[in-house]
Amino acid sequence: MDQHETDTADTADTVQVEETAVSPEQAAHIEKARHALALTGELIALADDENRRLASMRPTGLMDIVARKGQMVKELEAWLTQTRVSPQILASLDDDLRAQLTDQTAVLKEKLAENTELLSRSLTVTRRRSQTIVQAVRDTRKMTAGYSGDGQENTVLKHSVSITGGFQA
Repeated sequence: MDQHETDTADTADTVQVEETAVSPEQAAHIEKARHALALTGELIALADDENRRLASMRPTGLMDIVARKGQMVKELEAWLTQTRVSPQILASLDDDLRAQLTDQTAVLKEKLAENTELLSRSLTVTRRRSQTIVQAVRDTRKMTAGYSGDGQENTVLKHSVSITGGFQA
């Protein structure tokens, strides 16, 4: 009896466990597809994290995410390019794995669309903040020395606000 056959204790019946034999090339395609699926899952998690940070509309560091995401996207794009050039790669996968790839890719597409929207809004908010700071500096620099009409002393900043201690931009 080989390893794929099981002998039941109560009967003499034998159950054959079916396994589909795959070529080494197909096995490599399956392994790469599973890796692409794992990458897609990781990209979804990274996009979720980035989206949470961006949704706050507060200044936040994203370099850790951006660097990792860039590496992963490059790797995933290389595999996708391979599948476009050689459609037999996807054809060699079982239906379940193809369905998982399709589903995860759709989820990733949604997360990245949300990410693009949040990045755009964040950029707009950052530009407004920068414009407000620049305008405040300009307004401060326009102040003239001497006394105002009500007898209060006007002060003049002789150097940039960012150089003077005690000010925060």
